[in-house]
Formats: sequence, C-alpha cells, structure tokens
Amino acid sequence: MPKNSIIFGTIIISVSVAFYIGTYRASMTALIPGVIGLAMVICGLFARHNDARKHLMHISAIIALIGFIASAEGILRLFGMLDGRQVERSEAFIEMAICAVIFFIYIILSFQSFREARRNKRNE
Repeated sequence: MPKNSIIFGTIIISVSVAFYIGTYRASMTALIPGVIGLAMVICGLFARHNDARKHLMHISAIIALIGFIASAEGILRLFGMLDGRQVERSEAFIEMAICAVIFFIYIILSFQSFREARRNKRNE
C-alpha cells in the first residue's frame, strides 16, 4: 500500500507540473493537485519505515478523497466540453478531470487493501 501511495502521488505531481508547464505557467493553481500528490508521497514514504503504517495509509486515502472531491467538477465540465459547450479555462478542467480519475482509482485500491488487511487479521 505505501508503494501505491508513492506511485499515485508521483503521477498526480507529474500531471500537475505538466499542465503548469504546458499552459506556459499561466496559473500557479495548476500545481494545487501536485501539493496533494506530494502529501500522498510523504505518507507513503513514512509508512514504509514506521509503526504507524495503518494510520498513514488511512491518512493518504483521506487526502486522496479530498483531492477527488476538489477535482470532481472537472469531470462534469469535461462532459460539457465533449457536448460542444464552450468552457473558460478548459485546460484547468481537463487537468482536474485527469486528477479526479487518478484519485478515484487510488481510493478504490486503498479500500480493497483495507478490506484485505481486515480479512487477513480475522484469519490469524
């Protein structure tokens, strides 16, 4: 699980930096998802060598949930763009939609891991 936190956090950071550079550094807000991704990476790194692994992975999942909630609007705006509507700052909503999908996948994997860990604990 810490490995997933590090991988998905790094992907979010990469998307964030790519959109910031790709929009010619038009707005620092493109880096906001990267900050959330950085928090996930930090949780993953500390969880690899810490007795509080369970807590750190739950914190990482909560951080991803916050990221998903904050970026979910991008998915709705993306559907509007696909319907042909004009959307101001379309790059921002494309980035938000991509990040929302990445956060959602990480959350699903986290819940599966938590469920499996609980199942394994019961069987011991």
